[in-house]
Amino acid sequence: MRRVMAGWMLMAACLPAVTALAEVMDRVLAVVNDDVITQRDLERVLVAALPSGELEQLHPGDAAWREALQQLVEERLIVQAAKRAGLAPNQEEIARRFDEMKQRFGSEQAYRAALAEEGLTETELQARYADQWLMQRVVEQEVRAKLRVTPTEIAQEYAQHRDAYQSQPAALVRMILIKPKEGETSDAAKRRAEQIGRQAQAGVDFSDLAKRYSQGPNADEGGSLGYLEAGELLPALDAAVQQLKPGQISNVIEANGGWHMLKVEERRAGTTADEAAVQAKIEQRLLKQKFERAFGDWVAKLKAAAYIVMK
Repeated sequence: MRRVMAGWMLMAACLPAVTALAEVMDRVLAVVNDDVITQRDLERVLVAALPSGELEQLHPGDAAWREALQQLVEERLIVQAAKRAGLAPNQEEIARRFDEMKQRFGSEQAYRAALAEEGLTETELQARYADQWLMQRVVEQEVRAKLRVTPTEIAQEYAQHRDAYQSQPAALVRMILIKPKEGETSDAAKRRAEQIGRQAQAGVDFSDLAKRYSQGPNADEGGSLGYLEAGELLPALDAAVQQLKPGQISNVIEANGGWHMLKVEERRAGTTADEAAVQAKIEQRLLKQKFERAFGDWVAKLKAAAYIVMK
């Protein structure tokens, strides 16, 4: 069921070029109550969702083919549910979203070219935006708005998954990275790095050295990598950080085509947040879990009550 939620904005945002799939005759693949899903509808989902290499090897009945068709069936059912609930598109909001999409093309000419390649009219694309709006609103009304998380549920979640709300020990790290210049050997780059390292060990400010010499990330900020937990760096670098005490500087370390020096500014112990501090986070986590279950159940009921025929 989650593929429907993920797919709502994908097709209208992409407007990908038509591939060889578009050459297949437009035929009815499914009937969903009073609506039909055609070959052309399915092609657009597949073109937007799959890399061209995978698309060229796709055959009717393949898993991706079946999933895309099910996505379309579910989307039609949701739009139909919105209309039965008396919802009507907010034309002003849809126009705003549509204009934002057009601006991403950079020019009217590029936008028109994309429409032509996809074989779409602007009216058809606007209709898709209207359907997306309807789907979002009816799901909000029929599913999300009915969900609640109680204080008891929050307390139980915290008690059962206390470790999930624990911050791990971390070190505030700076790094200087020296890479071989054009025509320079790795050994020569290492010697440059060692010379910079000797300056740092002699008391020259590590941050200033990073700003002057580093070719690594955040050199302009003194090579600061922020607080890092164990495992966030390359293994050789991570091992060095774990051995350093605050204020200490590592030897020159070779990793990933360059020579690195690391300094640990300070260390922060891991802590467990109390329930009050993470209450909002727990509530959002539980709401997400409840929504996924409720959405799946709601779509299943729509299917059970619908007339669906796969051709």
